[in-house]
Amino acid sequence: MAGIKAINKKNPSKGGKRTKNQDRWLLKSIDNVLGRKNSPPTKGKFYPSVFGNPCDKYLYLAYNGLLDWDIIQPRVQRIFDHGGTFEGRMKKYLEKANLYIDDEVTVKYDDPPISGRIDFIITHEKHEEALLELKTIKNEDFKELKETPKHEHLIQLQIYLNITDRNYGVVLYENKNDQNLKAFKVDRDKKVWEDVLNRCEKIMEMTTEPDQCTGMWYCKCKNRR
Repeated sequence: MAGIKAINKKNPSKGGKRTKNQDRWLLKSIDNVLGRKNSPPTKGKFYPSVFGNPCDKYLYLAYNGLLDWDIIQPRVQRIFDHGGTFEGRMKKYLEKANLYIDDEVTVKYDDPPISGRIDFIITHEKHEEALLELKTIKNEDFKELKETPKHEHLIQLQIYLNITDRNYGVVLYENKNDQNLKAFKVDRDKKVWEDVLNRCEKIMEMTTEPDQCTGMWYCKCKNRR
């Protein structure tokens, strides 16, 4: 998923006449219980979701607990909650298909310290067991996915495969607009894992914050001074 700032900047309205006759008291009452602050990553740990960002400045800040708290707008929280319902629905589907083994499985690697959570472990006819990562995605991005998952999701799953010593996983996408699915095969790649470990070592050896942000426009350290 893109960063929170990227989600916040997207305007859900694409023009047309202004919506009228709104019960703004009700809308405000709902929004008031959804807005919140989201704490930054815990100091001294790497999380699989951060490695898709190519910016070492960002990774350094995340590892050292120097990122600012995110302001989660009510609309963004609803997006997150919608993604959460996907996991609940998928668990029911997997159980009904006799594929479910476990879910929300915590995984840890000691050196370097990496901590994450696998969405699902499932049975698979060709691989005995497989890891399954779930992602919801907007229609435009869903259409663009042709042969592989998004880079950040691929890296995340590779980390889980290597930590748990498994050889196969799947990134399953649901289109937010029409609930169509795409399931991309991911074979374990030890070279990717070596690159992750080397990057962790480099970050842990840094004594000062890198000067330049090399991430995308929504990278959290882009405007850091």
